[in-house]
Amino acid sequence: MVDASTCRFPEHTWIIKNSWPDDNFTSINALLDWLLAHEDAQATVWEDERYPQFLIYTKSAETLEPLTAENDVSGYADVGSAPAGILGLFRRIFDLIFNIFNTIKTAVSAIT
Repeated sequence: MVDASTCRFPEHTWIIKNSWPDDNFTSINALLDWLLAHEDAQATVWEDERYPQFLIYTKSAETLEPLTAENDVSGYADVGSAPAGILGLFRRIFDLIFNIFNTIKTAVSAIT
């Protein structure tokens, strides 16, 4: 699983599963054409539903599509489970502190 919120520019980072730098497929060309067509502003991962942040490439069909739990045969797709950016960071910190507090509370309850 990839946590894109840790990227330097998560709103401008696309992750394509099952692709290699030397792959030559036409479906990536459509994504690149779309990215290059933005003359006024840089494209973001929320801008077009065809190109969300997490994509999967199927070599046999030469398709590039949004990564979902249904089309990820490895079973590791966990898309959208954590908010991106600074809010995602604060959410993870809060969850960590909350879990530590609950662990301490449980340990103290077991002692008394």
